[in-house]
Amino acid sequence: DIYVDEDFDGTPTGSELHPYRTISEALKHADEGTSVHIAKGKYNENITIPKDVKLFGRKADKGDVIIRSDNDDKPTVTMRHESELNYLTIEEGRHGVRIEEDAEAKLYKVVIKGSDRDGVHIDSAPRDAKHRALLDSVEIEGSKRAGVYSERRDLVIINSDIHNNASDGIDLAAGMKAWFEHNRINSNGGSG
Repeated sequence: DIYVDEDFDGTPTGSELHPYRTISEALKHADEGTSVHIAKGKYNENITIPKDVKLFGRKADKGDVIIRSDNDDKPTVTMRHESELNYLTIEEGRHGVRIEEDAEAKLYKVVIKGSDRDGVHIDSAPRDAKHRALLDSVEIEGSKRAGVYSERRDLVIINSDIHNNASDGIDLAAGMKAWFEHNRINSNGGSG
């Protein structure tokens, strides 16, 4: 486990008592299987989550940990294979979250707001469970394009709220394998 706290004053080592000050610094030291725990705060950075690394905000309130883009030409968060986001708020960026080609990725209790393009942009992958994109209890709002845009792959969206995006709530490429359950998709500029 690696820890992050923007307010830490001391020599950072990534331990719980000596956390890194930025998520980017923590990710430089993250190996496959690492969990990164992020303390309450607003982190202005664009990050790429390495393979099999999981990010966790505070379970008490997903709004306590905010990752805001500091370069709107890039996604705020880019996810590689077997990466996860949990209990976080993602703001702005070219896309709020981009899931790379052939990557399995999971988002749980994440809020995505105000992206310049898609809230979640998902690149193509084989249509099987090993490459599934899973959005569970995700809220996506205020994107200037679609709430979710996905190229051909396996996609599951459950218990989520996709609203007030400028274009479609969800935009899927031909040949998708998708499952939707218990979602609210409303007040978007295009189709649901």
